[in-house]
Amino acid sequence: MTMLSKEDMVVELCDFQDDIIRDYRTRFSDALINRKYFSRSLEITAKAHGISETDEFGELKQDFDELGRNISLLRSDVIRKERTMRAISRTLPGEELLGVCDAALSDGKENAEYDAVVITPYAAVALTYIKESVTIDRDGFCHPAGRHKAKDDLAYSISRKEALLKRKLRKYKDLPVYSMLLVTEKNAAVRDRYGKILITSPADVLASIRSMSDGTRRISAEEMNAIKTMLAPSGQEKLVPMPVDLKKLKDEYSWFVAKCSLKTDESLIGKIMRVIKGKPAEKPGTGIA
Repeated sequence: MTMLSKEDMVVELCDFQDDIIRDYRTRFSDALINRKYFSRSLEITAKAHGISETDEFGELKQDFDELGRNISLLRSDVIRKERTMRAISRTLPGEELLGVCDAALSDGKENAEYDAVVITPYAAVALTYIKESVTIDRDGFCHPAGRHKAKDDLAYSISRKEALLKRKLRKYKDLPVYSMLLVTEKNAAVRDRYGKILITSPADVLASIRSMSDGTRRISAEEMNAIKTMLAPSGQEKLVPMPVDLKKLKDEYSWFVAKCSLKTDESLIGKIMRVIKGKPAEKPGTGIA
């Protein structure tokens, strides 16, 4: 199984997607068909060659759409991480602060992954990202906007992660450990009925962290670096498994090419462009905008 950082994964998946689109254009159209319109173009070409209703084409289309969705999600994660690191790096002169994204901890009994942990001489702060509009009910359950079913026992998840972080930092017995919700998306609204966890935004996260300090230094710079090493022991970015079977997708596309004529007449090119120009882009699931 291929393991890469999210940043490298985005590059590899985008390169693969672009290679397929370039090949498609060479074979079937001189038009500038980009990622947004590629799924629709595939459908039109498949229909013109009488394979649009086959199970094989249905799987090809589904896998290409899944490729697009995964690229979108990975890009969002990378942007979110960069935004967080920029936000917590706006320190004052002489101020010390270390940030670790995608931190992971284990004590042999429990494992936990953290969106980010900020280490200061005064406290350690575990950040949990809020990526969409939600309501946090009185019992600490997190509900996505517009849905009533509880999505996540947010209070339990945060308390468990906070407890594990405290156990791992018990040698620094004077260092307080806090939790904070970071609303990473500008348009995300959080309706908080729980009221027991500090909620902040990238613009205010540093001020929120400073507000937790009483000005008493608890650990040294060396100890701060030791904690950072513990949170990211390899000193490298967290690696994630490849979410898409690129070989399968390549084989499916090869099947598509074999079934379609290698030369596309002008009438099909015109049809593709008329459909593209006459209809709006499809919703997410048809590729990357």
